[in-house]
Amino acid sequence: MDKDQIRQSLSQSLFTYRKLHNLSQEDMAERCSLSCRGYKDLELGIRVPNLDTALRLHQITGIDLHSLIPDDHDQ
Repeated sequence: MDKDQIRQSLSQSLFTYRKLHNLSQEDMAERCSLSCRGYKDLELGIRVPNLDTALRLHQITGIDLHSLIPDDHDQ
């Protein structure tokens, strides 16, 4: 999975999780220990999380950790 695919998949997963749990982007940012802008960039697919953020996202949302980390061997 390349970075563009990860961004798109993560973006959709975060948006869906947030809406299902009636959370704001600010709520999610706080839960993930991110700035509001940092979380928004993830949800909009502007950036890919670093390893620490990927672990927090996995712990909070249950999103598959392997889907959060780019496979450098595919590039």
